[in-house]
Amino acid sequence: MVMSEDWVKGILTITSAIACTTTFLLCLFKGKLSKLNFWDVLVMIVGFIALFIWWWFQSATYGNLVFQLCITISFIPTYRGVWKNPNIESKLPWLIWSFAYVISTTVVFMRWQGQFQDLAFHLFGLFLHLGVGIICIKKLKIKIIS
Repeated sequence: MVMSEDWVKGILTITSAIACTTTFLLCLFKGKLSKLNFWDVLVMIVGFIALFIWWWFQSATYGNLVFQLCITISFIPTYRGVWKNPNIESKLPWLIWSFAYVISTTVVFMRWQGQFQDLAFHLFGLFLHLGVGIICIKKLKIKIIS
């Protein structure tokens, strides 16, 4: 929202943050947290770099663009897990989130002011979430046919 200066463009970002925070708190209180692995540590390091860049350059845009790397890295374990066993994830939530990103991308275009960086979160989110859903569908079809 700080980057785009448009709270409407930030609705999905806020929703995503609430969903992630809620999931974390549920896992924390239910004792379902695991030790940090390589990917978790890498995401934390890049996240701190993004925060530093935002602070150093006083630019939410630069910080946000670096943060997209965090989001991408955080999907690697999910992609690997789903590729090995598509049954560990249900395709429906991933496709629903993908649709939410389609809507948010549409909102960005409807409120377009020529700032390509406004698309970063929405497009990365769309392709990353859709990718998991597609792998679930394709891998399940392959297993069913074989």
